Amino acid sequence: MRALLILLLLLSGVLSVAGQALITGKVKDKNGGAIAGASIFIKDSYDGTTSSDSGAFRLQTTMEGKQMLTVQCMGYKAVDTALDLSKGNADVTFVLHETQAELAPIVITAGSFDASDERKAVALKPMDIVTTASAGGDIYGALSTLPGTQTVGETGKLFVRGGDEYEAKTFIDGLQVESPYLNRLDGIPARGRFSPMLFSGTMFSTGGYSSEYGQALSAVALLKTDGMPAASKTNVNLYSLGFGVSQTKKFDSSAYIAALDYSNLGPYFNVVKQSTDWVKAPQTISATLDVINKPRWGGLSKTLVSYNDDRSSLNYPYYGYSSPNVLLTLLNHNLFVKNSYMGYLAGRTSIQTGLGFSLDRNDLNLDSMKIKDKLVSGQIKLTFVTDFAGKVKLSYGGDLFFKSFMERITLPKQDSSLPYRDVQHAVFVEMEYKVSSRLALRAGAREEYSAGIGQLRVMPRISAAFRLSDNSQVSAAFGSFYQNPVYAYLKITDKLRPEEAVHFILNYQYKIKDRLFRIEGFYKSYRDLVTYKIINDPNPADYDNNGHGYARGIDVFYRDSRSIKNGDFWLSYSLLDTKKLYQDYLKEATPKFFSTHNFHLVYKQWFASIKSFLGLTFSYASGRPFYDPNKPAYQFLSDRTKPYVDLSMNYSYDLSKFTKIPVTFYTSVSNILGHENIYGYNNAYNTTSHTYDLIPIMPQSKRFYLAAIFISL
Repeated sequence: MRALLILLLLLSGVLSVAGQALITGKVKDKNGGAIAGASIFIKDSYDGTTSSDSGAFRLQTTMEGKQMLTVQCMGYKAVDTALDLSKGNADVTFVLHETQAELAPIVITAGSFDASDERKAVALKPMDIVTTASAGGDIYGALSTLPGTQTVGETGKLFVRGGDEYEAKTFIDGLQVESPYLNRLDGIPARGRFSPMLFSGTMFSTGGYSSEYGQALSAVALLKTDGMPAASKTNVNLYSLGFGVSQTKKFDSSAYIAALDYSNLGPYFNVVKQSTDWVKAPQTISATLDVINKPRWGGLSKTLVSYNDDRSSLNYPYYGYSSPNVLLTLLNHNLFVKNSYMGYLAGRTSIQTGLGFSLDRNDLNLDSMKIKDKLVSGQIKLTFVTDFAGKVKLSYGGDLFFKSFMERITLPKQDSSLPYRDVQHAVFVEMEYKVSSRLALRAGAREEYSAGIGQLRVMPRISAAFRLSDNSQVSAAFGSFYQNPVYAYLKITDKLRPEEAVHFILNYQYKIKDRLFRIEGFYKSYRDLVTYKIINDPNPADYDNNGHGYARGIDVFYRDSRSIKNGDFWLSYSLLDTKKLYQDYLKEATPKFFSTHNFHLVYKQWFASIKSFLGLTFSYASGRPFYDPNKPAYQFLSDRTKPYVDLSMNYSYDLSKFTKIPVTFYTSVSNILGHENIYGYNNAYNTTSHTYDLIPIMPQSKRFYLAAIFISL
């Protein structure tokens, strides 16, 4: 590991020289008049700007080689021009022609929260995430405030539109991340492994997504790592839970960002008492290295190395065991490495390549039983995009996955091993056709083959958008999605089929002057869900694909960063009706993770006069189903918890005028109102009353506090 880090650091320091390219110019109409507010951006990048009142623009970019520069303005035809940035700076004058028949390009939005134009196709930027009060700087915590998601506080993971957490997948620069969350013991909410500041944006799709992405039944979170940094810097972060340090070093044609973080919840738990009897509170060491390089032939190469060491132990209330509490310990090691390259070939064809590798190891000890599992996976990906004069865009490519899973269970008088290996390949093709300025169509298909279970699947996906006015449009999407069963089942039997979900989505969106309103209806049908008789049953014959279900509902979203001076807020509401017959369910029922109503209000305010920031998040979720085994089978999962209510706040203050260097003080607190939230109930058989006791699943404490100081050098 250390040798790899040193090698990457050396590579980042010796790569060839080339500065940032500067593109300047003007945007005029056919009569020579200046056009203000035009959008100028490099395709397939996040580099963009707008023209001033005089029509002038100035765009600095880290992109190299052959690039496509686009200019758009409402009421004018869009113009593309090819540039060769390897020759240095460029000066371009654009002449736009008015048209009544053509508006700005239409974007298909059904299922995807892109909430902006094509050069900023992200739902949440890094600052959106770190300033969301309830998120605590966690990517998935911030995404959970968007419609379509569920409040599942005991796991901290994404549950989308009736789908379990394994149905939502994470991709970094197009490469799948096998283990995106820090591993935690049951009942302890997990966080994402990656800092949001590594990424230029996060796009979140709750269904109907591109055929480029597979093995995800419900949702995808698409993270794009940042490009070349603007300058070298060092950051020191001091938390009430630990510390972090990062260094950004920029060279002429390369850069690296190295970060180390350490957190230990032990001292915090000594002050804020927890309901869990901790022997060793969660302790995490995280290290990342991000290397960015501009090869001499053009394009951009990005390598990310991430390592996490996470360990904890507690006295677990294991009801029915030999003693009321048993020692439960967990040690997790995770390594994720990826390299991606994006550049242009001849003409209007771009290429993106990717290599990914991950290693995830867990050592779990429960009294005298030891469970060790190891997951090794690799991915090779190749994608091409050809743009035919702006009217037709063709995307095509493929993936190759290698996966090896091994679980070893050790008991005092018995050892067993449960292996699973698989090689998967996938190819995809997708065409987007701008029929007119008001109509866009996208059609594609994805083919996947899994050697481990011997299954071949073809998934058609179709979507369309129609512009109703300059500011509004409707979109629709249909798609078939398959996902292999989780390793907990495949380690026991390889005779299972992939699970399937079919999505139907209809969306209306209205966007004007930093205000966005969207409402989306959806229906999702499930087939071939895995069923079994007893959880963790080692008998392969007890597993089958007899499950089915559905999810339907309405999602509403409104964001406004204009109406309140220096303020920004969004409202999200989800109405969900879902039922499944899967796992060991006695009948078709609403799974225990899902509530009918979910509402979030996220508000952020900057006070320029005192250089302070205030954030508030209010969350509400109606009661979730829980199982009372004292009731007859026909009442399975018929009871409901009381509603979930949370008001969280964060506050930051800029201390720079006192320290003379950039220093920010930050603090946050969750559940200010102290509401007693119950996520559900476990049950244990009472040998005295011969009934089952219901044990509430609750947060470890009513509130969570965090204080930090961020220093930039």
